[in-house]
Amino acid sequence: MTMPLVTFFALFGWGMLLRRKVGERLWRSLLRIGGTGSPSAALLAAGVQLAAMAGYATALAIGLALVDATGSRWPAVLVTGLAGLVHIPVAAGALPDRREPYADARRILRAAGATPAQARAATRTAGPFAFVGMGLIVGGLLAAFDA
Repeated sequence: MTMPLVTFFALFGWGMLLRRKVGERLWRSLLRIGGTGSPSAALLAAGVQLAAMAGYATALAIGLALVDATGSRWPAVLVTGLAGLVHIPVAAGALPDRREPYADARRILRAAGATPAQARAATRTAGPFAFVGMGLIVGGLLAAFDA
């Protein structure tokens, strides 16, 4: 139980370090594609979080299949850890912060070129998905280390 949590917190620290850089790059291109409305920003935010979760779940399934193929749990740990390196900055960028809910996430979106309405819609939509994504990462790491 200790190693999955230590791994998660290490990944979480990584995500917090990179969330601004990843968020600005990701949203700069998505805002050009998605248009100027806040409904499109909300849909894009949900889509980004769902795509990140789907990618992580696919990596987890591959990792667990490698456990069956090799008889060792370390391929699953490696694959889910690497997938977490990609998924966690995306999920961490949508988490609320302590001061004002979603203020940091809205700053990231504003720096990428979003209007205040787009930033508000995107953060309110993506926030709950980010929590589910964090739970998926914890559950995936528990499954990988337990395999």
